[in-house]
Amino acid sequence: MLTTEEFVIELEKLDDPVARQQFIADTAAGLTDEHIQHLKTKANDWLNKDAAQGLALADNIIYASQVTGRPIHRALGLIVQGNALMRRGDMHGSIQIYDEAYQIAIEVDNPVEAARSQIGKIYSLMRLGEHLQAIEIALRTGETLETWGEYVSAAGAYSNCGTCYAQLEMQAESLVILEKAEALLLKAGTVQAQKALASILNNKSMTLRDMGKYRESLTEASRAAEIAEQHGVIVDRATFLLTMAAAYYLMGHYNRALRLLYESRAICEKHQFLHTLENCDYYICNCYLELGRYEEAVEQARLSLKTLQERGIAGTRPHMVTQHVLGRALMALDRMDEAAETLAAAQVSAETLGANGFKQRTDLRLAEIYLTRPDLEAAETLLKAILERPNTAQLVPLVQLLMAKIELGRQNFGLAQDYIEQALVSFEAQGIQNGLYQGYYLLAEVSEQQNQPENALAWLHQSIEQLERLRGSIASETRSTFLRSKETVYENAVALSLATGQTEQAFQLAERVKSRVLVELVGNQLDVRVRLRSADDQPFVEEIEQLREQHNELTRRLAQAQSSFSTAGQERNLSAEERQKLINQMLGCEKRLAEVTELLQVRNAAYAEDISLAPVYRPFDPTLLHPDEVVVQYFVARGEVLAFVVGRDKPPVVQKLSGVVQLNRLLNFFRLNLATTVKGLADTAQLSAETFAIRIKNLSEQSRALLQKLYTTLFAPLQTLVAGYKHLRIVPHGPLHYLPFHALHNPATDQYLLEAFEEISYLPAANLLRFCRERAGQASGHGALVMGFSNQGALPCTIEEAHQVAATLGCEAYVEDSASLDIFRANSSGQQIVHLAAHGRYRDDAPLFSSLLLAGGELTGYELFNMELKASLLTLSACDSGLGTIAGGDEVLGLSRACLYAGASSLALSLWRVEDRAGSLVMQAFYRYLLQGQGKAAALRQAQLDLLTDPKYRHPFYWAAFILIGDNGPL
Repeated sequence: MLTTEEFVIELEKLDDPVARQQFIADTAAGLTDEHIQHLKTKANDWLNKDAAQGLALADNIIYASQVTGRPIHRALGLIVQGNALMRRGDMHGSIQIYDEAYQIAIEVDNPVEAARSQIGKIYSLMRLGEHLQAIEIALRTGETLETWGEYVSAAGAYSNCGTCYAQLEMQAESLVILEKAEALLLKAGTVQAQKALASILNNKSMTLRDMGKYRESLTEASRAAEIAEQHGVIVDRATFLLTMAAAYYLMGHYNRALRLLYESRAICEKHQFLHTLENCDYYICNCYLELGRYEEAVEQARLSLKTLQERGIAGTRPHMVTQHVLGRALMALDRMDEAAETLAAAQVSAETLGANGFKQRTDLRLAEIYLTRPDLEAAETLLKAILERPNTAQLVPLVQLLMAKIELGRQNFGLAQDYIEQALVSFEAQGIQNGLYQGYYLLAEVSEQQNQPENALAWLHQSIEQLERLRGSIASETRSTFLRSKETVYENAVALSLATGQTEQAFQLAERVKSRVLVELVGNQLDVRVRLRSADDQPFVEEIEQLREQHNELTRRLAQAQSSFSTAGQERNLSAEERQKLINQMLGCEKRLAEVTELLQVRNAAYAEDISLAPVYRPFDPTLLHPDEVVVQYFVARGEVLAFVVGRDKPPVVQKLSGVVQLNRLLNFFRLNLATTVKGLADTAQLSAETFAIRIKNLSEQSRALLQKLYTTLFAPLQTLVAGYKHLRIVPHGPLHYLPFHALHNPATDQYLLEAFEEISYLPAANLLRFCRERAGQASGHGALVMGFSNQGALPCTIEEAHQVAATLGCEAYVEDSASLDIFRANSSGQQIVHLAAHGRYRDDAPLFSSLLLAGGELTGYELFNMELKASLLTLSACDSGLGTIAGGDEVLGLSRACLYAGASSLALSLWRVEDRAGSLVMQAFYRYLLQGQGKAAALRQAQLDLLTDPKYRHPFYWAAFILIGDNGPL
């Protein structure tokens, strides 16, 4: 007779279902209840690792009941099947199977197995929102099992009961029953009890979290995860990682939360553990919200709602919480009517499910919406109702902040301050930096409204300190959107610094929020490139490489489709349907590429785990400037455009320029003029020379009039401050990143700004000057890489330009088919000069995939970001190569950012679609002057002046597109 262990081992050796049945039939005479119980335990263990294997063993148990003639064995197999359905999210199906098992056990007078069959049912009822029924069954089941000495099973019933109490916001009752379950498991002391203890600890963690005790919650969840890892319970570990992630999220450690969520989600996706997968997506949405990635949060939430609807579990708790996070995301996008409608639906769901605590969270968000309208009375009614309810400890400080806003609106300053200070005590006790940042920000508002600017500024400094700590807990490259909607803290601090006569402080605060992530990446030499850092990263790196190649192939095919004829003269246009299919494939590829790259960055960012990357801010040092060099830094604060002027030996001086509304109107007119110019010159071949000259003259006059207005607005007030300086460094802000300041026209002197200074260059942030100059001084690149690609003749002058530039530099020109992506990858890293003349494409929808088209695919910002360049000068002679999307913290996302991170000291880029011939002429002259020893900015200026003197190219459209970013010195 085989032992229970031998029986299971021999059975599992057989892969064929028929062979297994034969083995069971052959051993039937010696099979006891203990054999089948052991097989059931093994089957449940397999459900955590391989559901198919677990279900196969469940089928074997049911077959055994046929050959042994013992119905109870069928009940045991049914319990395993019910567990599998429950894990897959089929709660109704699992309940039916559990009830069938219960009925069999009752009929054979086996109260223990009857009770065990109800443990899974309790959980399924809870997932369906039937909490009271679940609690009733759980208490009865637990008492039965405890009486029979079945401590592990009794603890399982009590554990589910505790979860039900927690979801009904009865946290005290939940902790009592969970501690009872924990005591039973410690009393049992078996390996099985140890595994079950992990689930109890996890449930305690969630209850403590709901009580606002995040550190205690984290401790219990960590213990649970350690036990699960020790015993190899993979799927349970995914659940415990999720619980830890939730605690980290609530404490403001979003990067740690994301790392754990991604890890948990991968396990759940592999094993189809849908319930935990839903919760992972919910918390990922919340992390997106806190990181300022509002559109992604909306997309993820709507996808989750659709999935829940398809699975037939709309109206359940997962559906309710997802509606809630969608409402919050819509609020962040200022779509308040949609948000209110979505939150109202979540509110109805909460009332239906009896989830009073969650209804209160929804009421809290609705109160926020009322405050924006403003409807102070409606907001106050909701908030006071929350405070009157029991078990609201977690929400109280958030309610207090909103109550403070209400009292601030009524100018009850003392009461507002009391509310804020009470909230700060709670946030401080739990280390919740997000709450502290908001609290100090509100105290600043209270002080300012009482005409106490010094106090207000002090509170704003504390608020900024908390924001900086929050940033320190986020993986560096995922910070680029974090300051979205949070810049007002810095803007207010700048405004109050100026109001209190602290111009130097105002300048440094403005600089502190400009392209901050790029400054930190470059300044701290942080490597967030896609790299294989451990064996566990291999699948991610391989997938990224496959996706990159797939993306190159798709973009190559799209580019060919846009060309009228192939080299063989055969038409290669695709149908609209085929082209759209390619575009959809490309967008899907880009989305997945971004997802896997972020996952790898979050996994591998050592500084984002236990090492907080919140370096002490290094103020801009004016001694970096040469005596004849001046920085003009623009900044928008409280709707007003400011300009800080900084020289080497002079403290910063500030000038208030105009309202941002007026500026935006002028900028829109200028962009419209450029678009009109492009359209007006499109049919030049059909115009006579005389007509063409008249058209150019008219367009030039219109353009000059607008550039004069912009000069009057943005630069005329600074004339006395910049007098005597020869070299101008422009640090733009917001939409000014798209403006060619060197093309501003002074009506008094009839000169463009380009003509008034010996050189003009640009910087995303003044602090980048230090690093660009250090790179230029340490540049180790030699030689030049010059490439030209016309895209099947669409840009013929790119080939001429490449040959002329290569001849000037004394190197080979790679053109057309030899101007390939592979050649660039293989040869770019060691060059002093890299020049690319090609078709450029700016992607406002996905700035990291802005690109230059080369043979064999697109050179994207994503690709450049993952390269290491040593170039003293990188020129992207292409349309729109200098454009970028302005993200939180004035972060300019696009090709320029990617190139600066990759290691280039200087960039020559364009701000719009450059006319083919004009762009080629500027570039050829640019390199001639460079080799004569001029600095990069001076050489570009002289090349543009040359074109400006030609009547055909007088319009700024032809010569003003190119800008020089970074180090302005010679090669």
